[in-house]
Amino acid sequence: KYDRLIKTQDPERPYEDKGGFWVDISYWGRDAEALSKLLQKGMRVRIEGELRIDVWEDKNNPGQMTSGMALTASLITIMAQRVDAVLLKKPQQSGAHNNPASQPDI
Repeated sequence: KYDRLIKTQDPERPYEDKGGFWVDISYWGRDAEALSKLLQKGMRVRIEGELRIDVWEDKNNPGQMTSGMALTASLITIMAQRVDAVLLKKPQQSGAHNNPASQPDI
């Protein structure tokens, strides 16, 4: 859901939700699979991409067309709000290409 947040004067609630709308988002970037494991409901993200109107047949009313907004994302960034910690995996050691001693001198 795209939320329209407005700044307030209240320090307890610095932003107020002034409504919004739902947008279907598709993302096929090289890090899409990793992001799918990280993203959780309620996370704040920044998404850049191309917005379009999609039209399809309503599955509940055959023959009737319906439409909605969709976004093809080119970049998704997780915003730092509400993130407690970040844990990194150890680098994988696989094969000779990761071992500098096995690389020929050029």
